Amino acid sequence: MFFDFPISKSFFVESIVPKLKESLLQTLKHFMRLSGIIVHPLDSSRPYSRFVVGDSVSLTIAECMKDFNHLTGNHPRVADELYACVPNLPPATHSTDAVVFPVLAVQVTLFPDHGICLGFSNHHAIGDSSSIVPFMKAWASVNKFGIEAPLVILEKIYATRDLWYSSRFLVPLKCVPYTYNEVIEGVGIGWKCCV
Repeated sequence: MFFDFPISKSFFVESIVPKLKESLLQTLKHFMRLSGIIVHPLDSSRPYSRFVVGDSVSLTIAECMKDFNHLTGNHPRVADELYACVPNLPPATHSTDAVVFPVLAVQVTLFPDHGICLGFSNHHAIGDSSSIVPFMKAWASVNKFGIEAPLVILEKIYATRDLWYSSRFLVPLKCVPYTYNEVIEGVGIGWKCCV
């Protein structure tokens, strides 16, 4: 998602990034499955979604010198030009008894004096656009209005927390129970630059 928002790098780093990070942290408290992982046991039992305090989401802050107007213009372009604005999911990790998959990565890319791009990558076993778009709307709401943002949309999305069906694979993911008000320990941050 591109936003025409001409700001300097210093304003972005000092004002925008801390607010985005805090609002992401507050929003993820309502979307804990996006903060967790998918565990696929090697004994061929069903995969399940798990969140424990300390799990985190990869947040990349990037700067891009590509032509913002070209990328956002209403004309044909090579799709590969947009990949610099999309984060990669961290790789799966393997243990003796399971394969563990991260479920969400977020990237905020600054185009100095032109705009910002928010990019998302998610594991489709945990959610598709019908669950990621409401997360993005909730994050925008919390970022705009603060912690007291009207998150009524969440009640419609997560009427049950026992099973969450991925509409893409139609596989029920067993979710490990959690306390709804647990505090997420943090959001991992990395920096990168595209040219």
